Amino acid sequence: MQAAEGTEARTALANKAGKAATKNTYVKCKAMLEEMRDYLKEGDFSEEFIPSDYDADNDCLVESITYADEALSDEDVAEPEVEEEATEEKSEGNNMAAMAVGAVVIIGVCGFVLYRRKKA
Repeated sequence: MQAAEGTEARTALANKAGKAATKNTYVKCKAMLEEMRDYLKEGDFSEEFIPSDYDADNDCLVESITYADEALSDEDVAEPEVEEEATEEKSEGNNMAAMAVGAVVIIGVCGFVLYRRKKA
């Protein structure tokens, strides 16, 4: 980022990196939410929930959340694909707010799961 000349160039690079990190976090959290929903639908709680992207041996993600490659590329960062509901039309602002709230909730759940695993 220091190599980018001028305040505007650094700001643009920081914004692009933030957008890439947000997109990649959303994709990872959405996948984990779907796994959690499947776990709850099964109803078999004899084994505790462990996300498929969790590496228990190293206590970290199997695949890290990345953003540098996208931030440094010449292409724009693509928005995450969001499934559209056929019965309801939502404005772009409402979608972004819902995604932000959902991401915060999912990140909180992820933190709680990791906290519980460390405590056990």
